[in-house]
Amino acid sequence: MALSGQMKADVEFKAPADKVFEFFTLTPYHMTKTSPKYVQSVDLLEGQWGKDGCVYNWNFILGRSASSMQMF
Repeated sequence: MALSGQMKADVEFKAPADKVFEFFTLTPYHMTKTSPKYVQSVDLLEGQWGKDGCVYNWNFILGRSASSMQMF
């Protein structure tokens, strides 16, 4: 069964906006190092890291269950 939709969260960063943008767009694979308790892995399915049109698969923990989400 596939889950489709949006996930939103409010997170406060103590960093310049350009660094946060770079973190999420160019190097999302570092998310596993910054929050290993919640993000298990970020895999590249298509394209190149940080390029338009690439597809990521995020494996993360929500509550007590593991979930997966693909981002285009």
